[in-house]
Amino acid sequence: MPTLERPSDVVYLTGHDKNLYLRYSPGPTSDVTHPSTDRESGLVMPGLSANPLAPPHWWTRPVEDWVAHRICQYLRELDDGAWP
Repeated sequence: MPTLERPSDVVYLTGHDKNLYLRYSPGPTSDVTHPSTDRESGLVMPGLSANPLAPPHWWTRPVEDWVAHRICQYLRELDDGAWP
């Protein structure tokens, strides 16, 4: 699996593929054995949770701002060993 290390790489891909998603986890090996759980209800979710990277139609700022917003939104997950 390719690893992106610069936000500009994520912005570039977001401009070329509207079906990109951002997931925070320890990695693919962990994802196979640990399904996503809704933190508020405690229910196991079908599939893995991820956030769309394409800006919504109402977003009027640059794509770079949206990508930064999405990356920073779940940085608290780093405490659990997850990374974007």
